[in-house]
Amino acid sequence: MAFITKKRISITLTLLVLAGLGYGYHLYQKKNKPVFTGYVTAKVKQGDFVVTINDSGVLKAQKNALVMVPEIEGMWNQMKISKLVPEGTRVKKGDPVVWFDMTQLQDQVKQLEFQMTQEKGQLEQSLERLRLSKQNRSRTMKERKIDWDIARLEYEQNSTKFAKIQRLVNEEILPQKEYEDWVMKNRSSRLRVEQAEKEYLKAAEQQASDERTTEIDIKRTEQRFKSQEERYNTMKKNMEAGILFAPTDGIAIIQKNWRGRQMQTLKEGDTLWPGNGVVSIPDLSQMQVMTQVNETDLSKVTTGLKLRATMDSIPDLVLTGIVTQVGTLAMERERSAGSGQVSTEESAGIKVFEITVDLDKSDPRLRPGMTCKTEMILETIPNALSIPIKAVQMNNGNTTVKVLNPKTRLPEVKTVTLGKRSAQNVQVLRGLKAGEEVILPEEE
Repeated sequence: MAFITKKRISITLTLLVLAGLGYGYHLYQKKNKPVFTGYVTAKVKQGDFVVTINDSGVLKAQKNALVMVPEIEGMWNQMKISKLVPEGTRVKKGDPVVWFDMTQLQDQVKQLEFQMTQEKGQLEQSLERLRLSKQNRSRTMKERKIDWDIARLEYEQNSTKFAKIQRLVNEEILPQKEYEDWVMKNRSSRLRVEQAEKEYLKAAEQQASDERTTEIDIKRTEQRFKSQEERYNTMKKNMEAGILFAPTDGIAIIQKNWRGRQMQTLKEGDTLWPGNGVVSIPDLSQMQVMTQVNETDLSKVTTGLKLRATMDSIPDLVLTGIVTQVGTLAMERERSAGSGQVSTEESAGIKVFEITVDLDKSDPRLRPGMTCKTEMILETIPNALSIPIKAVQMNNGNTTVKVLNPKTRLPEVKTVTLGKRSAQNVQVLRGLKAGEEVILPEEE
């Protein structure tokens, strides 16, 4: 019995010792348990709070020398681009930058060349006819003149003899029959003179008429040929107008044109109407940013507002400028000149107004068409508290944030009153102090 009692006491003591050790370990663990500090936080900032509208933008030059499609006589349809200078090529004044397909005009020139060849041949034939006609008429006139002269000479001779015969007859030296014969002979001689004169005058009149007719025909042919020649020279000049040249030194920027519902850069094979721009040569010393605002923000934007722009391709370059023009017509975002970074899917159905910003200074690395992120400064509030917008939550109609207790490192919910907002941050009017840490939601 005593042995059993002693054994029980020994077991009990052992259990008590083990229990004491376990409880002591539990207290040790509880005292030394690490506090969870895995929250993502941001401190409440105090300072200038800048209210902005953030968007995308596209660079353009304030001044552009624009090369446009000319209006060319004989080119009745849209003109097709056959060749374009590569985008970004440095050109000098007078360098060719655009070539158009002039096949339509070339065909007309070939047809006109054929017509001119025919007209020239007809003109040469008419001139040859006139030359031969003058030559033949000249010979005929000479013959008729000789005939007339001979007839007059014979008549004069006959008249002299007739006077002599008449005297001899009167003196009865010759019989009366001789006189009558000479009367007939003299009359016949006079008729030959009259006939020769008529034939001469008729030949002269016919020659003059033929020459007038031929000269009129020549004049008409010459007028037709001259008209065709003028048209031909105009067409040849128009053929040269199918090549467009740089009006100034600079960098060639290929223009965009609507293709379907999208603005796309022109390329070889595209067709354009006269007056459409093809290539611009910008003045890179004076640049602009084209951006836009949603229709809900339009009332906040006025000329004179400042803007900051960060270039996508030159991240270290920050540009500043002033809003100089606010659009008055709403348009689909995808049609805005400043929506270079926005896809059609993202912009579908969104109405915007275009904003023009003149930059304070340029940079030799800038090129028209470069995209950027824009930050339009609406207002600067001095000595303001601000936190990231994503720290704000709505709980039962109250605006709250979770704040990390500096002692316990545990979150506490605080109700706040907010003020102005920017793209990423919001002004805090009441509920927080500078330096406090607000808890941000975990990134998914």
